[in-house]
Order: sequence, then C-alpha cells, then structure tokens
Amino acid sequence: MSKHALLSLRRRIREAGLNPKLAGDTGTLDDLSWRNFVKEVFLDSETTIGLISTPPGPYPQEAVVPPKEMAHIRDEINRLAQSQRMLAHGLVTPQLGAADLDFMAMQAEMLKVDAWKCYTGSCPKGFDRGWWMDDETIAYPMLEQARKLNIKRVCVHKGLPLGQCRTTTIPKI
Repeated sequence: MSKHALLSLRRRIREAGLNPKLAGDTGTLDDLSWRNFVKEVFLDSETTIGLISTPPGPYPQEAVVPPKEMAHIRDEINRLAQSQRMLAHGLVTPQLGAADLDFMAMQAEMLKVDAWKCYTGSCPKGFDRGWWMDDETIAYPMLEQARKLNIKRVCVHKGLPLGQCRTTTIPKI
C-alpha cells in the first residue's frame, strides 16, 4: 500500500469518527515516517510487545523481509524506543535438511532471533510439497535444533499451500 493510500485511509477513519484522537489530524507524509511509527506505537501507546515476521521466499534468505533485515528492524526499534519490546522471527525451512539447521544456528548466534517461523505449506526451490509437523525426517530435526539453540518459541503457519506447493495426501483412516 502506498503512503498516499495510507494517508487516505487515515483521513477516512478521521472523517468517520472511528478514532477520536484523529479529529484534528491533518495527515501528512511525516505521519508515516519510521520515527513517527516508533513514537506512536512504542512511546505514545500502551503497546507491550511487537513482533516482526514475514511470509517465506523461495529460500529463507530470499523471504519478503529476510531474517537479517527483521533483526535489524527489531534492533533499531528497540534502540529508538529504549526498550526490548520488539521481537524478530527467524525463518526455518526444514525440507532443506542440514542447510536449514546451519542457517538456524547462524540466525540464533548472529542475529539473536527471538522465535522461529515456519510454513508447512511452503516449498523452497526444487520442492513440490509441504511438510507435516509430525514428520520424523523433516520436522523433528528442526525442532531438535530449536531446542539445542535454546529458542523455545516455534510459530507455525498451517493452512493452504503457498505458490506451486502441493500438500501431501492425508492418509484415509
């Protein structure tokens, strides 16, 4: 969404009287600045915690917002807000096997991610199927690595396959 579309949305909210605090708001591009975002969300509100996450990409390093960028955004917001209220996801793609375990270790050690995010319906390049959380060969090594790295939060996006990915057939019981 463009900045002008966001300003238009803010204007409509003000005109509809949905947020009385916007009654005198003039809606400038400065309202949409990075600094104003931090001020409004982390300094002038009752926000307790925030989390930056992202949809997956063809590989975790190629996500919409790569883990390195999410960690940078988290660190910058926490610096400006003088708090540790912003958290950042690290991405896992367990179909990649050992390469993913190494990438998890790098994210934990270098980026200090706060939690893991994975998508069971996502397929990295070269794969045509998603995976299941109870798959001993795909999911279990990732979960063991999360435990080993002492990152206890694993956020799993379950649902429809993403992109060209097909789901594995569910066995009939």
